[in-house]
Amino acid sequence: MFLVLLLCFLHVFVNMSSINENVYVIYLLFLADSAFSYLLIYKQSILIAHQKKHLINLADLAYTIIYNLGQIALLILTHNYILILLLVLFLRLAENIMISRVADRRYPYIKDKKVQLLDKNNCSKINKTNERTSFSRHRRICCFWNR
Repeated sequence: MFLVLLLCFLHVFVNMSSINENVYVIYLLFLADSAFSYLLIYKQSILIAHQKKHLINLADLAYTIIYNLGQIALLILTHNYILILLLVLFLRLAENIMISRVADRRYPYIKDKKVQLLDKNNCSKINKTNERTSFSRHRRICCFWNR
């Protein structure tokens, strides 16, 4: 929301007279790209946790190849920067949706709406493990500082 509010003050940060393109549209396209990436990227974490990062890398490779070829074609044919930003936005959205669908297909329980609470025994084990890990990290830091 804050970044949308900055739109009102964009003329303060940017010298509008030196730019041929519509700066407000360019800013909004960059903002949309960031927002879509942020909102749709969370399902990548389950693939990474299950050591399936190669699937994400494959999608990113396809994105990069298509983006570079599309950018070259758009620059040669149109010389329009806003069209390139629209291509970036579309391809980023497509990449994130593709990764999201792979995660949904491999792990259908992600969409399960029935959430079960952990029993007290498992919660206690997790908390103790976290406390030990945290203590170990703090101890290492203190030992490092005392050298």
